[in-house]
Amino acid sequence: MKRDIVIIGSGGHACSLIDLIESTNKFKIIGITCNKKRIGNNYLGYKILGNDSYLNNFKKKPFIALGFSLYKNLDLYEKKFLTFKKLGYSFPKIISPFAYVSKRVKLGEGTNIFHGAIINRNCVIGQGVTVNSKTLIEHDTMIDSFSHISTGCILNGGIKIDKKIFIGSGTVVKENIKIVKKKFIKMGSLVVRNI
Repeated sequence: MKRDIVIIGSGGHACSLIDLIESTNKFKIIGITCNKKRIGNNYLGYKILGNDSYLNNFKKKPFIALGFSLYKNLDLYEKKFLTFKKLGYSFPKIISPFAYVSKRVKLGEGTNIFHGAIINRNCVIGQGVTVNSKTLIEHDTMIDSFSHISTGCILNGGIKIDKKIFIGSGTVVKENIKIVKKKFIKMGSLVVRNI
């Protein structure tokens, strides 16, 4: 039986997230919340229900998923996530059927794993993490909560990524590297030392 889910946001990331959710065949998208000006309209065939305050209308709470990346402000992404948690909402782990995630991987609540991603043995992924399309995360890598790993990244074994870090598309990170201080890694970076 499919579980009801509401998408928060209606931008580009929401478009990809809706496709991810549809691909799993595990959820029924009952609508989208976003800017008041779009209430009553449809986005990709789903009704825009209202703004975030619409979530107060549910007696039986559906799952929710954050359909925005806020990659330049992951503090705000964390704040939104935790605000909805306090309201009693839950975030499912959404994993593409076209991704490979080892059975020996620990995934936090609200983690989204997109198409073509590979996450190998003994990795630990925190809550609210995005692992975008065609990213490779090798063995024993740890990614703390609310980080965003963009498309086509290669993270080699034993890497540690701190909380709320954005890794840009096509970035390659050498094995056993720690990314702690630098919160934004630009697209196409080669990371060979701790930063």
